[in-house]
Amino acid sequence: MTRILLVDDDKDVRDVLHSILLSSGYDVVAVGNGEEAVQTFSGSQFDIVITDIIMPVKDGLETISEILEIRPDTKIIAMSGGGRQGNVDFLETARALGASLTFNKPFNLRELIGGIEQLAGGPDAG
Repeated sequence: MTRILLVDDDKDVRDVLHSILLSSGYDVVAVGNGEEAVQTFSGSQFDIVITDIIMPVKDGLETISEILEIRPDTKIIAMSGGGRQGNVDFLETARALGASLTFNKPFNLRELIGGIEQLAGGPDAG
């Protein structure tokens, strides 16, 4: 079963995505910021990391960099709702840092699941 680390500081978004991913057949651990994500990632094996970009404590760009330092072959999906500076630059930077896929919030959940399946080979892979 594919293990996913989900990182988002917005509890409502995190809870909805967590529930949808669980019901889609994935093993999901959800955390609220990049610091928690790096600590959790360091202590366990994950197939995919899905991270928000704009978060307090440690943003998604720092999180992506640190996770890829720990395990360079990690598949990462970055998502962003933007902010004052606009989300295109953040997502381009995430891709440059090594994110496999990026999504603008709000995004189509089918597209997210499709992206996960593309990276993992389906919910039973891994």
